[in-house]
Amino acid sequence: MKRIMPRVAYIIAFIVASVFGGLYLVKFVFRMPFWVPDWLFYPVQAAAEAIGLIPPEDGEDAEVICGILALIGCISVVALALRLASILIARHIRRRGP
Repeated sequence: MKRIMPRVAYIIAFIVASVFGGLYLVKFVFRMPFWVPDWLFYPVQAAAEAIGLIPPEDGEDAEVICGILALIGCISVVALALRLASILIARHIRRRGP
């Protein structure tokens, strides 16, 4: 049990840090004027129409879906950066020793 609790705490902290970091990154990205590129907008709109998520020719809903995809992408990028930093720090600590 003593070995499980620090690992669970690490996982929870990692998830929370990834989400908050992703939210701040999305907030930074959307501060700039954002136009959804055509190469992203049309496939998202076609896929959403195909599964019946949005009615045909409703561009605003497709833009919202693109924003959600951007949020997921930003959270993923932050999680990848945190994991890479965690691995590098662990290697450095192991190499230095106590």
